[in-house]
Amino acid sequence: MRASLTQRELASRIERDQSSLSRWEKGERAPNDEDVKQYLTGTGTTGQRRDEILSMVKGITAPSWLALTLPEQHVQMAALLRFERQARRVTHVAPLLIPGVLQTSDYTRTLMESGDISADEIETQIAVRVGRRELITREAPAMLRALLGEAALRQGNPKVLAKQLRYLVEMADYPNIEIRVVGFTAGWMEGMFALIETDDESPIAHVDVGDSSLFLHEPSDVDHYRRKAAVIEEMAMNPEESKGFMADIAREMEATR
Repeated sequence: MRASLTQRELASRIERDQSSLSRWEKGERAPNDEDVKQYLTGTGTTGQRRDEILSMVKGITAPSWLALTLPEQHVQMAALLRFERQARRVTHVAPLLIPGVLQTSDYTRTLMESGDISADEIETQIAVRVGRRELITREAPAMLRALLGEAALRQGNPKVLAKQLRYLVEMADYPNIEIRVVGFTAGWMEGMFALIETDDESPIAHVDVGDSSLFLHEPSDVDHYRRKAAVIEEMAMNPEESKGFMADIAREMEATR
């Protein structure tokens, strides 16, 4: 929104109530295509910028939504944060990396620095991931289940990993968090994905596909990933075994410093 235009003025201009605008801008509710067109018209957004925004908005309610460009990824991240704010249950399946909601800041920074990412973008990513912890620490937290591959616990800087593992052991004591480890001997070959369930909307699957990610809304697609998670859970150690396993690896990492 332009600085010279207040939210109340914009709501009047596009003939919408101010509370709807507030929910859109806070990410509490996704506007449909027509809502966004009215918003852009009201703010005087035209040309290529208007076209880019409209093309990205189409993905929010599509049966499947693949984000390829950086602007698309930012919009998709905003949608993911909105779903997480509404979530009552989240399942993360992560064979190679600690899920963002459970990452320490040092782990996130080390991970980002290993890629082709600017310093400003790294700090933005860290801030976003710290903010995502509200999912599990808010007054009415979501239930979080994390199925972690052993590789995710061992790959990286030993000093950073030791602190990350100690943090995971600590978080595993929360009543709303269940962390379970799948060891190397289990033969796990799945990729990274998350299942997000809310009270107000249909569940979604958020799938990592390399340098981008994919949102799936179709019930058949979500059920497919729900079945995958169930199979992986059968391979996993129980929560207490997993806590002991992570603590043992942390001690190994600390001994190598």
